[in-house]
Amino acid sequence: MNERNRPIRDLLDIPIYRCTRGRHADEMDVAKGRFASAFRGTDAFADRKRKELRDFFDRAKWYPWRYNEIVGYIRLVTRRSELVGEWFLRDAKRLTGRPTARFLYKGETLFMYVRPEWTNA
Repeated sequence: MNERNRPIRDLLDIPIYRCTRGRHADEMDVAKGRFASAFRGTDAFADRKRKELRDFFDRAKWYPWRYNEIVGYIRLVTRRSELVGEWFLRDAKRLTGRPTARFLYKGETLFMYVRPEWTNA
């Protein structure tokens, strides 16, 4: 990369999503319904098994939209006096849901209290 094109500073990575949050929720609801309806029957035992299947789906099959539906990024960088957007997209013939490796929430990793006198506001 020559000096003119060398990024001086990375500013921001903006994710590009395969679908909206609402569409993802609808797709997950349909998938959960199909998964639970595999157990047929009308008695209390069947109802309990369908509930167990829905719970299993929530634990093992469902995945969060924010991190698992990303198909690319737009990276904003500065080069001298220019603001440039670089586009990165997943290398695939079709951009589908159902990621092969899901990102799951594991908890907070950083928390910092900021006192008002520490800010510029």
